[in-house]
Amino acid sequence: MSYFLANIDILVSVDHEAEACDCIAEAMRDLLKRYSPESSIIDWRYSGTIVPEPHSGEGFEYAEPSPAGQEPAANDDWSQEDQCAAFDEGWGIFAHSERGLEIEVLDDPRSTGRTFDAKFSGDNTAEDFVKAKARDGSALHAKACRLVGISP
Repeated sequence: MSYFLANIDILVSVDHEAEACDCIAEAMRDLLKRYSPESSIIDWRYSGTIVPEPHSGEGFEYAEPSPAGQEPAANDDWSQEDQCAAFDEGWGIFAHSERGLEIEVLDDPRSTGRTFDAKFSGDNTAEDFVKAKARDGSALHAKACRLVGISP
């Protein structure tokens, strides 16, 4: 048996890039041999830009492309660079359909190309870390608190 590496693009319809990360992670985990013994998929990770980017849908068989020149707007409040900086610290902002945006621990940093294990024991400790850094004057952490609607 041999390993083969296949790079694919996955187009998802969500409101925020953090929600796209959650959607992809949830879908891929169910396809892994670890959880579905009959599957041939061993593992997965983000490649290239690491986090999802806005796209028009053009070139995908089952997507109706956005009207010319109208790619979906990126989240102006929380950029890809912000999310990457947060990921480097072991946390991120993730969207949930019922709860909205939340600060959460990056449960599987290696899936985002990081080389460390989870840095926080849970979402509450990640949020406490972000609030403490915001109180210490960090603009990134203060921005995260504002975005999810919590006080540092």
